Order: sequence, then C-alpha cells, then structure tokens
Amino acid sequence: MNQKRFKEAEHSYDQAIALDPNFVEAYYNLGNTLEELNQLDAAALNYRKVVHLKPEHFNSWIRLGQIYREEKLYKEAVHCYEKILLNSSVTLSKEIYEQCAQCCFEFGSILVLNGQYYLARQYFEKAIFYHPNHADSLCKLAVVTLMQNNPQESIHLIRQALSLTTKENVNPIYCTLLFTLFYDETITPEIVRAEAKKWGQPLEEEIAEFAYTYHLNSKEPHRKIKLGYLSPDFKDHPGKHILN
Repeated sequence: MNQKRFKEAEHSYDQAIALDPNFVEAYYNLGNTLEELNQLDAAALNYRKVVHLKPEHFNSWIRLGQIYREEKLYKEAVHCYEKILLNSSVTLSKEIYEQCAQCCFEFGSILVLNGQYYLARQYFEKAIFYHPNHADSLCKLAVVTLMQNNPQESIHLIRQALSLTTKENVNPIYCTLLFTLFYDETITPEIVRAEAKKWGQPLEEEIAEFAYTYHLNSKEPHRKIKLGYLSPDFKDHPGKHILN
C-alpha cells in the first residue's frame, strides 16, 4: 500500500470512528496505518484508546510497547509488555519476552546512572525473569549487587553471565569479574592471578597468530617505565595494588 492509499485508509478509519466512537478495531487499524505513515505519537494515541476501551486487546499493548521502545521510553514499554506477559492465558512468541527483557535492562541501566540501585536491581531481575539467558542483565545485576556490598553474590552472577556469553563478547564481563574479585576478602591473590591468566591465555594465543615486531627502545637499566593512570578514587582503587 503506497502513501496515498495509507492516507485514504486513515480518512476511512476516521469516518468510522466519527460514526462509532467506541469502534475498537477502527482505532487499532488507524494506529497501524499511522505507524506506516511514521506518525508514531498519533499511532500510540490510538492504541491507548483501544486498551482503554478493551484492556484485553493484547495486539495493541504489543504495538504500543514497541513504539515506546523505539522512542527509548523503556519504563512505559515494560508496562505495556507486562500487561500481556503476566496474563497466563495468552501464548506469545519468544521475541516478545526478549523485547520486554531488553527494555527492563535498558531502563535498569538508566536507573544505575541516576544512582537508583535498589530500583535498578528490580528491573534487572525482571529482565532475567523474562529472559533467563540475558547475560547483560546478569552482569549489570552483579554490578548493582557489588554496590550493595555483596561481592560473593556478585561474583556468582558474573560467572553465570560468562557461561551464557559468546567468545566475542566475553572480555568486558571477564574484566568485571577480575575487578569484583578484589572486593571479596575470601579471595586470595593467587586466585585473582589464576583468573587473570585463564582470561589472558586465549587472548595471548590470538595475538601470537600475528607477526610481532619487538620494540627497539634502549634497554639501558637507568631508564624507567612511565605509566599514566587517572582515576577519581585512585587511593581506593584495587588497581593500585597491581601497580605497586
């Protein structure tokens, strides 16, 4: 259907609604048409009208959730998805669960940036509830858990995330694990070193595949290596123990 046909359809649905202001399917179809015309705010308005007239109209909740997700209104998107996900009588695709989980993750991440760790934790837990293999949510939940002074649980969550992560995406999660190990008083330096070696060995093997040119700097003993490191909490940063 081209642009002209969509405009004609919009006019027809407007006429139908004028004749019957409670015509649910006319509002829904008008919302679909406005989406095709890229009028997302107007489409969302019609979907909200549908669910007001017929709260069990699950297709409208899905379309409304997808619009909010595109507009990065993640909290509102989660609300829409949960209207259907929490209804046990509805059979939904895996994609809907994954979309809801991603929205929970995105909103939780915003809450972390705003320092709302308790509420962020709830949204990361929701994400995992809807998508148990959501490694990013497990990792973010681990970070929040560490901020709430529970390093052992945090380490457990990170290891779960690692078990679900592809080789291509493992590095940032492993980095988080090594950082978190410093906060667990039961973890010895030997354990940290072993974990670092376990992470580093595959990376070393990948690098070894490429030709390596040794640095030609002078090896005179009086020369010193200069390291630059900038951190607002350097005195408390676990990295200082490595540098020392």
